[in-house]
Amino acid sequence: MEGAGDFGGVHEVGEHWAQGVPYRVAMSREAESLRQILAAIERECGTDWLVWRSGHREHGGQRSQKPHPVAVAWWRVKELLAQLEAGGSLPAQDLGSIALLDEVGTDLAVAQKIPNFARAVRPRLKTGEFEKAQFEMHVGALYQRNGQPVEFLLPTGKGRRADLKVTVGQDGVFIECTRKDAYQPDRDVDSEPRKALGESMLALQRELTSSLEVIAVVLGSLDARASADILAAIREVIDTGRRGMWVRAAEGIGFIVRELTPVSLPPGAGVGPVLPAVIMSPKRLAFSEGTYSLDERGQPYIAGEKRVSVYAVDSHRMSSVTDSVRRKRGQIPKGSGGVVYVNLDVSHVLEQDLGLYMQMAQGAVRSALTTPPGNPQIGAVVLMTTPILVPVGREGGEEARVSARTCYLVRNPHGTLPDGFTIPEAVPPAAPDDKASG
Repeated sequence: MEGAGDFGGVHEVGEHWAQGVPYRVAMSREAESLRQILAAIERECGTDWLVWRSGHREHGGQRSQKPHPVAVAWWRVKELLAQLEAGGSLPAQDLGSIALLDEVGTDLAVAQKIPNFARAVRPRLKTGEFEKAQFEMHVGALYQRNGQPVEFLLPTGKGRRADLKVTVGQDGVFIECTRKDAYQPDRDVDSEPRKALGESMLALQRELTSSLEVIAVVLGSLDARASADILAAIREVIDTGRRGMWVRAAEGIGFIVRELTPVSLPPGAGVGPVLPAVIMSPKRLAFSEGTYSLDERGQPYIAGEKRVSVYAVDSHRMSSVTDSVRRKRGQIPKGSGGVVYVNLDVSHVLEQDLGLYMQMAQGAVRSALTTPPGNPQIGAVVLMTTPILVPVGREGGEEARVSARTCYLVRNPHGTLPDGFTIPEAVPPAAPDDKASG
């Protein structure tokens, strides 16, 4: 849809795929699978180091003050294995520990065959650079599995450079991996701006005598300065009788205007004014008002109902995502092409919000790539989530959850990549009415 101030329309799902890493813990082989996962991690890290960095034993007279994610997960999986061997089951809340170890072990088996792994990546896996090094290892393993000649690049002492290089004929494609810091939600910082925006949206409906459902969507916390733009755009949409969703992807804000969703009232509901109702949850705020009435058959309904809500998604601001991409342009040598992988922490994003968040991030990055002077060195950007649990079907109709990284591909129309180079797991762009599959 067009118009609505400078809010652009969303017309496509975009290119995306899911890189799944199953837990490999089928019900009949759970214990053996955990033993294999633990053995792979112990071969790489050593049992003494794992115990020490898990925070459960002193090492050299001192207890580790900085537990390592792999060591903490290893300790917990050993406890889970003991529970299984005693006849217990795997608690759902602990599957993330298994997923982390499984991904690390699986990627290690592949990535250690890549040139320079022993110098560029392996020493960092046991340090405070683990998350960054693990992400580089994961991306390198993707290209290695895809059969493309890939190598980890060593520091030169002459400034920063890309993390990997894929050779295609006589050309080199440089791969830069960047990891957003873990998202730290601040649930109260924008509560007053959200409340003020919701009340203003309701007042706008009163002024325009509309009876609609209007929803504002905010990624991250709400900047009060954006409220005036949202209200002006909503006014334009209602004035012109349009319905649909509009987004300003670069800023991570948008809104929906639609007809009221029917609700059923209980028999015998009283007749009279409906006072504004406020429903609060950590990142949800909703208002509604109208008047209870009776129709000609004596059935209750709400006359002149108006509904508004401000819906916030716990996530990084879009500006910080695009800044991450812009800062990586210098990592790719001039005159060359490359791909930037951005690892986004979505641990606080609800499952039903993930698609919206990643599509808005995709739109924000596309806008950043095409805004003059542009970024011709970047041929594409891959937005990759941290591992999340996704449902999959199993034999007998049982549903299980596997660890997967969901990715969205953003191609740069001003960048170039050599013929014969493929981005692992990419799928063709989906038609507007089709779902992209992974």
